[in-house]
Amino acid sequence: MSPACIIIFLLELYFPASAYVPTQDLSLIDEVTSVTLPVPVGISGTEFVWEWTPHDGRFKKVQLVTAKRSKSSSGAQYSWTKTSEHNIYYTNFDDGGNGTLIIKSKFENAGHYTFKQIQPNSTVLAMFEVFAFKSVPFRWDSVPPGVDVTRACTISRLPESSRLQWKLNGSLSSATKCHYNNTAVIIIQNVDEHSTGNYSCDLLKKETYLRGFYNRLTLKTSTFDSRYTLYRDGANRSEVQLICRSSNRNEMAQWTWHSESSSQSIRIASANRNGPVGISVKGVGQRIRSPVTVYNGHYFPLHISPVVFQDAGIYTCYTDNYVFMSITLITVQVSVEPPGVLAIGDEATLTCTVSGFRERIRLVWLRDDDGTVVTVKEETLSASASNRSLALFISRVDTEQLKWACVVFQESLPSAYFPIEINAEEMQTAFGDPVLVIVACVCLVCLKIFIIALVICLLMKYLPGPVQINPRVDTGVTSAPEEECKGEHSRSGSG
Repeated sequence: MSPACIIIFLLELYFPASAYVPTQDLSLIDEVTSVTLPVPVGISGTEFVWEWTPHDGRFKKVQLVTAKRSKSSSGAQYSWTKTSEHNIYYTNFDDGGNGTLIIKSKFENAGHYTFKQIQPNSTVLAMFEVFAFKSVPFRWDSVPPGVDVTRACTISRLPESSRLQWKLNGSLSSATKCHYNNTAVIIIQNVDEHSTGNYSCDLLKKETYLRGFYNRLTLKTSTFDSRYTLYRDGANRSEVQLICRSSNRNEMAQWTWHSESSSQSIRIASANRNGPVGISVKGVGQRIRSPVTVYNGHYFPLHISPVVFQDAGIYTCYTDNYVFMSITLITVQVSVEPPGVLAIGDEATLTCTVSGFRERIRLVWLRDDDGTVVTVKEETLSASASNRSLALFISRVDTEQLKWACVVFQESLPSAYFPIEINAEEMQTAFGDPVLVIVACVCLVCLKIFIIALVICLLMKYLPGPVQINPRVDTGVTSAPEEECKGEHSRSGSG
């Protein structure tokens, strides 16, 4: 494990008003000095206890030590009884004078601390929260030009409305950055003179600086005997610098490439001292060039842009026919299936594919939930693994599952970070917004019901009903008696 710088500091300190002790701010800003938690003065209790709840969640609450205050002494003299629970006190803590607790400088010691009176009654007298920083690695040694550098800083618990931020010489760094598990990572690709300087990892709360630390990144003058690995995106027009730099003057230099599919190396560039740099048309073709046109005997860089997935392999720099250095280029490709624009609610599969490699690595899929990064799936691949990809099935894409990243880890540090965003939208129709469509459909249904009801009412009001024959029903017409009719006809006929 790489050495780490542990910075433990007391960010919040609270004493209840009844203890008559003012709020203090104690801090530790190096990896060897302990933190001492004081106790209130002027208290009248006789027995006390120190309790601890670690940030990492190993224990809910640990009773570290009990202290009895001597009544015979005029001063605040305490006798300690260490708790054997979890067997952690002796290696992580120590007792100080007058009841104080000494916290040794270890990252795991961060957490909440309480000093409580238990006799003659139970009351909390003081509460502390101790935070710890960890820098990996602690010591930043000089690195060869062209290498990728990963640096990380971790805080034991990220306070609310706080964030970790990397800066270079006081300004935000343009290098790749990612955050996970209270850790801020910076990945500096192809380190050169422009990448050197003072890097700081700052803890900010609402843009106010709280704590931090810095280290300096420096370069070696030569890449002699360097062997390292570079990771590049093989699908999104990334680029890579292959830097061969010698302190001594050489008569000739050349670059060769050994791909995964080839059994022999291919010469891709060569030059004699004070002569032009010749680029071979074979290998990676026209995508390769050299930033220098004449080889001066010391500096022979190559630039590949854009990098494609098939560029993976071993690139070796020879000077005067001797192996000077070698670089393993591993290409990574992230994709989403099906491609194109998806609808919210659709299924999707994310795939992270890695080209051939000669070392054990760990692939991790991270999801960005509005600034909170969550590890969703991971798998460790051996050097001989035949399956060089990690697929992640998403049963339903929603608006909180659009931003993802495939991260390549070596040991505990990420070596490469490849973000991908799912292109998904709310389902649209020819009528526009789906909510408006639903409202319109409801209105149409209601209108149809109203029209049907209106037609039925009109039909019932104006159409005649069925005819009924009933001789006893008065129709409103009066008929003359039969005899009277005959009498009238007779008179008219006689006249």
